[in-house]
Amino acid sequence: MQPKEKQERMLYMNICPIKAKVGKGVRLESLAKEHQQDHPNPIVAALVNHKLRELTYTTREESEVELIDTSTQVGRKIYLRSLIFLFIK
Repeated sequence: MQPKEKQERMLYMNICPIKAKVGKGVRLESLAKEHQQDHPNPIVAALVNHKLRELTYTTREESEVELIDTSTQVGRKIYLRSLIFLFIK
């Protein structure tokens, strides 16, 4: 058994429908890149423990994660708002 300070804490995430084991401090963006091939449309956000989070969010604890792409109503709204902000600037 390793000393406590050398043990790596792992987080268990349920990525619908895929389960993944990730280290502490993983950004949702990296998970989205890993699983993009499983989604026909671009992944734009995620639900973490049923809370909407941007892809720059970093996990802090064991979480249930559902990736959201633009095939959903919420995903389309997020994408549309992003485009609107780009055109305003």
